[in-house]
This record gives sequence, C-alpha cells and structure tokens, in this order.
Amino acid sequence: MRHRTCLAIQAAKAWALSYRYKGGFPLLIPPNSAAYPGEPLHAQVYRTLKEELLGGRIAPGGRLPSIRQLAQHLGISRNPVEAAYDQLAAEGYIASRPKSGYYAADLELLEDIVREAPPAPTDSSGTELTVQPPHASSEAPGLERPGQAASLSDAAGLMHRGAPAPDRIHFDMDGTDTASFPFPLWRKLTMEVLQPANLGLLGYGDRRGEPKLRELTAAYLRQTRGVRCTSEQLILTSGTQQSMLLIASLLRGTHREWAVEGAMDPRIAALLRQQGIGLHGLPLEEDGFPADRLDPAKHRAAYVTPSHQFPYGMVLPAAKRLKLLQWAEASGGYLIEDDYDSDFRFEGRPVPALQGMDNTGRVVYLGTFSRSLSPAFRLSYCILPPELLRRFHRELPWYESSASRLTQKTMELFMERGGFERHVRRMKQLYRHKRAVLLEAIARHMGGCSRVSGTASGLHVLLRLDSPLLEEDLRQHAAALGVDVRAVSSFQLEGVQAEQPCGNFSTEAESESAGFLLGFGSLTPGQIEEGVRRLALAWFG
Repeated sequence: MRHRTCLAIQAAKAWALSYRYKGGFPLLIPPNSAAYPGEPLHAQVYRTLKEELLGGRIAPGGRLPSIRQLAQHLGISRNPVEAAYDQLAAEGYIASRPKSGYYAADLELLEDIVREAPPAPTDSSGTELTVQPPHASSEAPGLERPGQAASLSDAAGLMHRGAPAPDRIHFDMDGTDTASFPFPLWRKLTMEVLQPANLGLLGYGDRRGEPKLRELTAAYLRQTRGVRCTSEQLILTSGTQQSMLLIASLLRGTHREWAVEGAMDPRIAALLRQQGIGLHGLPLEEDGFPADRLDPAKHRAAYVTPSHQFPYGMVLPAAKRLKLLQWAEASGGYLIEDDYDSDFRFEGRPVPALQGMDNTGRVVYLGTFSRSLSPAFRLSYCILPPELLRRFHRELPWYESSASRLTQKTMELFMERGGFERHVRRMKQLYRHKRAVLLEAIARHMGGCSRVSGTASGLHVLLRLDSPLLEEDLRQHAAALGVDVRAVSSFQLEGVQAEQPCGNFSTEAESESAGFLLGFGSLTPGQIEEGVRRLALAWFG
C-alpha cells in the first residue's frame, strides 16, 4: 500500500509543478519517497511544505489548499495532510482562520537565514567529526524548576524540599512518576556494569562524558528533536546547573550581557547573576519571547525556552525563531536554548528544536534526562556550536564532567538495548492520561471560574482564576486544606512587568489574574481528582 501511495505521489509531481492554486502560489512539489526513505507519509508532506515556506515559494499570507483539495491533488487520504497542517500550525509556519482556511505565516528574513549549513566540526587532524545514528533513544537530565528565589542560596533551598505529609497533595512541577521507573531492568544493567571487567570505570574518563553515551544521545536528539550535531559537540553534565555554569564560563568574557525571558526559573537567574552575567528581562508576549526587542548593541546572548516556554507553556512561532537567528548572526551573539520540559508533547507531533534551524553556529542547546527518566541520576547535556567547542578545548582544559561514570554506563546500556525508548513511550501514555484527568477535574469542579493554558506539552498546566483574592491568599487557603501549589508570579523576574498579556489570554486584566502552576507528573489519578476538589472548595466554597 505504501509503495502504491508513493508512486501516486511521484506521478503527480510534473502536474504539481505547473499547477497554481487560486491563492496565488505554486502548489508544493509532492513528497519524494526516494529523498526520505522510510519516512511516514504525513512527515513527507510536512517536510515538503515546510521547505516551500522556508524557501519563500509560498508567499507570506498566501492561502494554502484546503486539506481535502491537497489530499485529492496528491492522490492520498486526508489524514496525512491534516497531520502535516496541524504540525505546521503548531510551529507557527501557517495559521488557521475560522471558515477561511490555512494561510502562510509572515516569515521574513528567509533569504538571509536559509543557506547551506556550516561544515561539521573537525578534530585536530582535520578529520570530520561525524557519527552514524546508532540504535538509540534518550533525552536528557538536569535541573528541576520551581522557585521564588532572589539569590542562589535561597534558590538552593527549593531543591531540598522534604517529602510532603502523606495526607497532603503537592502539585509539584518537578515531580515525575517514580512508581513507574523500570527498577528491575535498571538493577540488572547496574549489576552488569559493576563487574571486574569494567574496572576502568572507577578512574577518570573522557572529560566530556562517556563517548558511546554521547553518540547514543546525539543520535536520539537528531531523531526526536531535530537537533543537528555530532557526538563531539555534546558534553554530558550532572544537571542543568552544571550546563549553565559551563556556558557562563565560556561566554562571560565576551558575552556578559544576556537578554532573558521576563518569567523564568529564578534559580537559573540567581546562578547566572552569581557568575557575573548581566540579565535583561524582556516582558513575554502572548506567543513567547519578544524577538523584536533584542538590541545588538546591548544584548550579547539570549536565554530562551522556545519549544515550551517555562513556565507559561507557549510555543515560539517560526517567524520569531527566524528573527532570533538573524539577530544572533548579525550581532555575533549566542542563543542559549533550554529544551527542558519538551520531552512529552500531547497535541500533534513534537516541535523541533530551534538549534535544528541554525545554520551559522549561534545556538547552544541544553537538555536533561530528569523528566524522561529521573532527576536522581543527575544526567544532563549541552551541545556546543563549533566555535564554542573550540573555545572549550582551548580555554577550559581543567573542566571535567561531574556526571557519574557508573550511571553513564548504565544509561548507555539502557539506551543501546531499547529500554529507554520503551520507557519514554510508556511514560508518555501514562502522563497523557494524568493530564486528561486533571483537565476534566478542573472543568467539572471549577467550571467557568477558571481558564487553563499551556496544556500541549510538559508535566504542568497554568490555571488562571476568576477571583478577587490575591495569589498569596489563595495559596494559603489551598494549603489549609492540604494542597500545595505554586503561584505563577513567583517566576516573574524582578523588575520586569508584562507590557502585553502573558499566559495566552486576550486581555490585560486576564494577564494579571491569579494564576497557579499545577504539576501532575508525580500524582496518581486519584490524588489529582482529590487535589482539584480541595482547591475548588478552598477557592470557591
């Protein structure tokens, strides 16, 4: 069936080249199965349409064919086309207008940014550093995320929280489902590692982390996040904190002033300030980071969470991503992309990383295994662009990864034998169910008194309330009934006031309403239901 479908698509190619839709642009060249062997049909349609949009062959504002028309034109069913359109819309390449159809987004800057990718990094002998994607699966480790801290010591206190009392319900943003961890398999792999044949693991290893695990992780990121890298560019760390310390060490001599999101993890902010980094918080807009407000004369780097803004949850659209890349190239600045909380997407396909769009080596990519596996293992990573990789080798010869070699080797076996990939698939289904329970419980118990956003991915949602009470009063009312929640205002960077609505709401009044971030990863469905019931009782009687 797939073979016949691909033949039908290729047979339509010559006609598609001359066909013009009445919106005024050449219809896409049909997907080429030879170019993308083994790629699902919807992914071929998505990739081909994206190439047409990025290449400027579909004019900004141009109307796309309807799903039915494009499916008929390509000789395929509607489902692959609908899936491709949904993904393009989620990434901001196209927009849907009710009762009108789909239209191309205004993607400026394309001729400047879309160009041949830079050459792959080479080692000291000039040999190109590449790695074939092995059998793999992995996402990264790192830093948890709550907090209300003005200093690093205050922020550190948030990381040593004791377990809540048994009858309390904690909507912990950092929580994961520890009961579903594959203990038997991990124990078996750990015992395999702890054999005399692996005596060498008790000594010092590669200062960037175990080579095989770096290969597996790089391959996994290429497959799941669209990241473009080799294993030589990937450095394993013992958490997002160590990753950020490394990046600050590399950049503070030449790139000391950073633009950051006006709402962010206060622990990251405290850490950077203690490293001598000047932070310029820019108020978030409804679709995320205000790319137009970057000043080449003032900002030397920008720290962003484009695939799932932390903590609000919006996805940065393609047009803004392209503006970020143009700013970085024109100014000589760097973009630090923190991909934390992007492991689990529940609506549409995963949104590719910003780093995968970078053709000029200006994006540093950070990731963690703490969401997909566990924060206890302290496994994270960062991917350095070629110039920073050279600076790393030249200026930081003393650097050593503090991630445990024994844990790294166990993780290597876990990924190499398919355990990690199976675990992520299982956890995604589990978290999808918990998310559904949470959203249904909010709708049933709070009805028209609340609004929810940031639900497409991640392990928390943003809950806004229609209440005259202050956030702190509401938090205390919840605590009195045994429920712990975190106020969204605790993530607002000091001195930054939202000039435009945040949290995907349409009015300034809504952006200022009380809001709480409800993490659901560590709770059972029964605890989620009971927690929401108590919150409704505490807040609305």
